[in-house]
Amino acid sequence: MKLMKHTRIASIALAMAAVGSLATAQSEGRYKQDVKPVPASASAMKPIQKSATSVDLVLPVQGLTEENVSEVKGSLEKLSVNLYECSGCKSEFAKPGDCPACKKELTDSKQMLFSSVTTAADNGTIALASKPGMQVKLSEIERTLATHAVRIDRDKMTIPGKATLVVSGATTADQAKSIQSALDEAKLFQRAHAQAEENRTLIHVNASTTAPERAKVDRALTKAGPSFKITDVIWNDWTA
Repeated sequence: MKLMKHTRIASIALAMAAVGSLATAQSEGRYKQDVKPVPASASAMKPIQKSATSVDLVLPVQGLTEENVSEVKGSLEKLSVNLYECSGCKSEFAKPGDCPACKKELTDSKQMLFSSVTTAADNGTIALASKPGMQVKLSEIERTLATHAVRIDRDKMTIPGKATLVVSGATTADQAKSIQSALDEAKLFQRAHAQAEENRTLIHVNASTTAPERAKVDRALTKAGPSFKITDVIWNDWTA
């Protein structure tokens, strides 16, 4: 009899414990359903930082001929970027969504990159003048030129003004420090600051009146590390 009584008590206790666990799980499930995660893109929404300056470039190129010069000019003149503007505070963003300050939906605005494009097949140069504050990426120019079998002569190209050099192969603080030392030693820029990121290093540079040749910058990077390569040059960097 005592054994049966203890068995009934144990069974009741187990049943109560199971009910309690089920109630807790259901409560936690309801809580998890009620909490909606904030999208990373929304929490990271920041307005771009436009400067008032224009970018003036003279690029030495190969493959520019009298036959393709007009098409090359037309393609460069069509380069544009989609920005998203808040009607309230007039801030501009690189991605669509809602303004984090005003909570208003952003309006799409297509803006042209260049105010002037001059192509000269006789001396193999392309002169570009951006609209004030527009971010200019060398990679975008190179992709456009490649569609016409034209490429920038990197041995003759210079890096004028303020720019951001995107360098692959360098991902640590020590590697960024070695790049910084190599550029300082070469004395190519008035100012150069290297900053390591997760999968690249960004070098914020400011050229003197005489812009350094890219070939010399490439050699300085190779001295710092044989795998360090410039993958892009950005003028009027909106994230800098």
